[in-house]
Amino acid sequence: MIRSLLLLTISFVFFSINTSLAQNFELAERPDWSITETEKVKSKVTRYNVQSGAYIAESVTVYHYEKEQTFASVTSKIINNSGIENLSQIYIPFDTSYQSIQFHSFVIERNGKKVDKTSELEFNIINSENDLAANVYNGVMAVHAIVDDLRKEDLMTISYSVIGINPLHKGHLHDIYYLQDVNPIDYFKFKIISSSDFEFSYKVDSEENINIKENEKDGIKTVEIVGKHIEPFVLEEFMSASSVVGNRIQISSFKNWNEVSAWGMNLFANSENNAIEEAISEITNSKDDLISKATAIVDFVQNDIRYTSVNGGIGSLKPSSPNEVLDRRYGDCKDKTLLLVEMLRKIGVEEAYPVLVNSGGGKFLNDYVEGNTLFNHVIVKTNIAGKDMWIDPTVPMQGGSILQRHSPYYGYGLVLSRATTELEEISAINYSTTTIEEVFDFSKLDEDGKLTVKTVLTGNDANSLRLMYDYYSPKEIEDLFKGVYSTIFLDVQLIGRVKITDDLDKNEMTLVEEYRIESPWQDYTFNEFTGKSFTYEPTNIYNYIAPLSCNEATFPIDVPGDVNYKQNTIFLLPDNALYQLNNFETNNPIYSFKKDQKITSITKTELNFELVMGEHLINPEQFKKVCEDINKDYRNLQLLIVKLDE
Repeated sequence: MIRSLLLLTISFVFFSINTSLAQNFELAERPDWSITETEKVKSKVTRYNVQSGAYIAESVTVYHYEKEQTFASVTSKIINNSGIENLSQIYIPFDTSYQSIQFHSFVIERNGKKVDKTSELEFNIINSENDLAANVYNGVMAVHAIVDDLRKEDLMTISYSVIGINPLHKGHLHDIYYLQDVNPIDYFKFKIISSSDFEFSYKVDSEENINIKENEKDGIKTVEIVGKHIEPFVLEEFMSASSVVGNRIQISSFKNWNEVSAWGMNLFANSENNAIEEAISEITNSKDDLISKATAIVDFVQNDIRYTSVNGGIGSLKPSSPNEVLDRRYGDCKDKTLLLVEMLRKIGVEEAYPVLVNSGGGKFLNDYVEGNTLFNHVIVKTNIAGKDMWIDPTVPMQGGSILQRHSPYYGYGLVLSRATTELEEISAINYSTTTIEEVFDFSKLDEDGKLTVKTVLTGNDANSLRLMYDYYSPKEIEDLFKGVYSTIFLDVQLIGRVKITDDLDKNEMTLVEEYRIESPWQDYTFNEFTGKSFTYEPTNIYNYIAPLSCNEATFPIDVPGDVNYKQNTIFLLPDNALYQLNNFETNNPIYSFKKDQKITSITKTELNFELVMGEHLINPEQFKKVCEDINKDYRNLQLLIVKLDE
């Protein structure tokens, strides 16, 4: 991959040392085709604009398409002890199923004198499986060496080549090379080499401080991009995780999304599914109609095929056959998607397609050049009874029929269909609701209070809680629930256990909690008035409304989306308790929120809250107004109740 730059870090885990893979690594001279002119520039960097103790003084990356090789040379300037620690280990990851590493040189420049220390390095091939806890096995190994004798002000240069690409990428080119970093860059050159008859296009976000040169000679085409004195990009506090940060060059041989879809369809082409018929017969044995059969199949793939990802080599892109997945009863997103698609088609659902998505950056996929390396996840799009549905086969514990399944919002996706010409937004009807009823019995000033909480969740909200109970103990979850009220009152004790009712057919969960609250009334003094008081806060709402800093925004901001929340809070009080009614309603493009309080009787008051949030992003131009509304609403959530001495 073109983006395979040097990764120097100490924050990784070693699982084993495997010298049997030494054939994937060798010391070698720098290849002739990678040699290119560079320019020395006078640095403008000071220690006060470097975040990690070191910065890139020079970076050279050369990619040769026909040779399937990437050469990288990175010179880092060490500023302080943090930089020494961060650069003290060389760590170059690669996939041994199709890649090898040639290490060329390691040079330290100190006080104007260069010393080649390549021969002093001791290399190991290590296993770098960092995602084992998530049942992900990526097959990535790494060349690793510990660096001796680094000092402040050293210039450290490392050069190497990565040879080989995933065979499923052959004939295509798509990659993104970032031209900015969190630290300043003195100088970089990116160069791509190909034959003249290989067609590809490229796009640079911004040409400020960037020089682009194209050349074609003797059947060889080159594109060079050179940058000098590149300022670091700036991150914002609340910016969306999907935001495109920093200047980039995007390179692609794909002309449109239809070509990318055709590439993906080849991956999911399947001729080995003879075991499906028997599995379908067993799963749908008692089901008569199409919707019931489809629901049973979705349940089977989501819940009975456990998620395990064996992701190295071709397996990182191409799914296993349904036969194999059914036999071993596990698979990753690709495997589960292909199995679900094939099963749905077998029962007569003609429109069932894999959909390539990006779980982190899918909201802005339309901002990218068409290409096949933009995706890291796959789901299913289907149509039953004239209704389009998006189903994530890796999300377990979902209730309700297939018509009510709720996929996480991934932004945009690429449907693998011959008819596909563009990305589709993954829209879905929100079937999620959370309704909470709280009854506080604080009617006795000198006694402990009682609290009863009834929560009803439907749709994805029920799915999420059901999944929590699948991974955490009831005690851990009960402590979490109790903590909501422990932030308001000093001593909160759960009475008995949380009572749970789960209706999978309706996809509805009901919980009932009962608490004892010790001495909720506290001494109160205001001028010459004395008595007792307590302050209430609707802490469950703080999941959605919390104080923010309303600075001007440059990037979009993520918001939960698909929120339909209602809360009814009742207080049983002594006679003539005092409190202020503070009702309000807020409506803006992102959410609507309403607080309505009423006096039910001389000993009872009732608060009703309603929050609806349908959008998933706040645009920068909307942020300030929405932020001010959130802060205003937050300030009006607390309720002080006072009982004065008679």
